[in-house]
Amino acid sequence: MEEEEYLMSQQQPATRVSDYTSQKTSLLNEFLALGKTELRNTSPETQQEQYLNDDFLEDYLVKTRGGTTSLWQGAADNIAYHESGAQQRMDPTAIQISERKDGTLYDGPGRGMFQFESKASGGSGSLETAIQRYINVANTLGKQVDPEIINASSAENLNSDQQYALFYANMIEGPAKLADFATGKMPLVDLWLQGHKKVEKDGNRASFKGSYDDATNKGISYVQPRNEIRVTPGSTPYIYKPR
Repeated sequence: MEEEEYLMSQQQPATRVSDYTSQKTSLLNEFLALGKTELRNTSPETQQEQYLNDDFLEDYLVKTRGGTTSLWQGAADNIAYHESGAQQRMDPTAIQISERKDGTLYDGPGRGMFQFESKASGGSGSLETAIQRYINVANTLGKQVDPEIINASSAENLNSDQQYALFYANMIEGPAKLADFATGKMPLVDLWLQGHKKVEKDGNRASFKGSYDDATNKGISYVQPRNEIRVTPGSTPYIYKPR
């Protein structure tokens, strides 16, 4: 399994920059492993860096599944752009807008950028599943869990970075073959259907393409000003998060 190979790589010394391409070791993760003892019981800011977060998971995906950070950010952003809907694009506090047969609207169970559903809101329990998967991944990788994530009763109570972390962890433990997406064998729409939505219905693919085309053609506005949009014609649009 990728997780086991990843953990074994942390026990191997790094010797060459070329090791980056071998998918056997990671200079970043070795640095984190070496600094684990020194960083424990330090400032609150440093403590938060110990949590399993979206930046760590993006690096982990690159190392174990392939692709680039931009590829995984682009995938996450396009899925969030679609899931959050036309009226609430990329809003971490988004609440699903559902329509009854008579045309009246009501709050559906989906919450946040990725529309995770809690059982408390009458949903599928995808939020609870994602939280458990986040805990599983953190335990496997020897990272601390973010208490706000594991205690969340609704995704809308989490900030965007926390929602990204939940999304990545959910996909890592999900059924989709993420390496196929990284190598181009799996299109983005199938990553969404297999790795996040889990159930495909008529019209899903056309709806997702509509969101993708909208993001590509118009660009999108993000709710947090520290981010900016970069869209290259003909490529996957994504929100670039300055590192």
